[in-house]
Amino acid sequence: MEIIWLPLAEKALEDIFAFYEEKSVHVARKVVFDILQATGQLADFPEMAAVEQFL
Repeated sequence: MEIIWLPLAEKALEDIFAFYEEKSVHVARKVVFDILQATGQLADFPEMAAVEQFL
């Protein structure tokens, strides 16, 4: 399965990074990495999450 990031989701990820970057670049990178890693798991196991009915 391929994960497709909507522009709104990409912007949210950038905003998350910017928020944490003010405190610590290391923490900001870790948070974004963890989000991307979880997304990768979703690609491998698509049944682990609910399907968005309105997409």
